[in-house]
Amino acid sequence: MRYNNPVFICGALRSGTTVLHLMLDNHEQINNPGEFDFLFDFIKADNHYPDPDQFISWLNSNRIFLSHNIPIIHPKPCFEDIIIDLVASYSRSGALTSLTIHRNFHLVPNFFPDSRYVHLLRDPRDVARSSIPMGWAGNVWYGVDHWIDTEKSWDKLQSILDPEQYIEIHYEELMQNPESILIDVCSFLEIPYSNTMLSYPDHSTYAGPDPTLTEQWKLKSNPKDVRLIENKASTLMKARGYDISFTNALPPSFPKRIYLALQNKTYRAIFGAKRYGLPLYIIDRLSRRFGPDKLRSYCHSRMDEIDISYLK
Repeated sequence: MRYNNPVFICGALRSGTTVLHLMLDNHEQINNPGEFDFLFDFIKADNHYPDPDQFISWLNSNRIFLSHNIPIIHPKPCFEDIIIDLVASYSRSGALTSLTIHRNFHLVPNFFPDSRYVHLLRDPRDVARSSIPMGWAGNVWYGVDHWIDTEKSWDKLQSILDPEQYIEIHYEELMQNPESILIDVCSFLEIPYSNTMLSYPDHSTYAGPDPTLTEQWKLKSNPKDVRLIENKASTLMKARGYDISFTNALPPSFPKRIYLALQNKTYRAIFGAKRYGLPLYIIDRLSRRFGPDKLRSYCHSRMDEIDISYLK
């Protein structure tokens, strides 16, 4: 298998990918070092590959990449070689390499045509709600967008895969019946199940599987928010087996959409000012439009340091 034929864990942010990463990485025969979205984030919408030097420069300012301490062998003749070598550097003898990504799934076969995939799904009503405290959105109307984008990317990938190349699991079932789901995943990966997969709380800040973390939207979301999410994501929700509460809900009116957009921008600005401090937040906003590269780099570095302090 080429570079241990990496397996990609595909799921939206806030869908349980970190917990699944911890479970997999606690298996003796699996090496899952975490998030690797930086492999494909720099590729443009038209699938145009970036210049290798520009890509490496971008990587060296990417917080997630830097946290992995991955060596870059340079120079490389092309972008594809950099990607393949980065993944190969995580290949470990006797272990299956597994990488977690949240988007751009359809790009993976361009580099790893024989890879397999674990598609992790979570109810978008919980995903959208939990995105707000992260500062990614100011309301559920915008909070569900990244779930929609993730699942559209999965649809693109799934359309070109053979059925035996992927397995689909639900976060809700993983929390309620973790051993059963992990046995299925291990069978798909052609390795024996290990009960060490559920010992991840001993080596992390995450608690064990908790069924109460599922379907929290039923208790913590108001009907108006549920209606907004379902209106925007209903087609994908139905395709993924999630029941819809409001079958005849009308889309928000134009004035309501304006209000939601303003609410989203205002909340995100307030969140940013509180997290990074008002001076740094303002300087960062201005530097992105008018500032020199050094000032943008400084702001980016300082904000990354602050973000790291909030990581669980």
